[in-house]
Amino acid sequence: MKRLCIGALALLLMLSGCERVGQPSANGAFYLRETTYGPRWAQAAFTPSSSDLDDQCMEVLAALQNPPDGLRAALPSGVRTLSLRVVGNVVYVDFSEEYANLSAGNRSIACAAVVHSLLQLKGLFYISVTAVGEPQSPMYERYCTMGTFMLE
Repeated sequence: MKRLCIGALALLLMLSGCERVGQPSANGAFYLRETTYGPRWAQAAFTPSSSDLDDQCMEVLAALQNPPDGLRAALPSGVRTLSLRVVGNVVYVDFSEEYANLSAGNRSIACAAVVHSLLQLKGLFYISVTAVGEPQSPMYERYCTMGTFMLE
């Protein structure tokens, strides 16, 4: 377990730094850009079209799997969203088994993209991530916040 945590931390440190792609926006989705120094975070402007918060969250998750040209999805396209619900300021998202089967490092990267992208929506402060009903948050936290993952 200790090696797993150290490996995930090292991977996240490699991905430190973030650039914005496109026009600045209150909302944006987080992707990866390949550089000579390895993958780096990149935020692309994205504004959901729906006025319903649950639908906005689903739009953000779909956008995370369809990156703009030149960027790579941090949330793999094989991962399906089984359910999503917003209760107060918390988003509960349950992914398919493909999410649970990601390596610890890739699961942390996917979770960071999900958390930072969803928490830009107005009124949301916490994300609970599960896969087929089983907790998947890094370090076994019940809820993830912006502070769970440092992107810059």
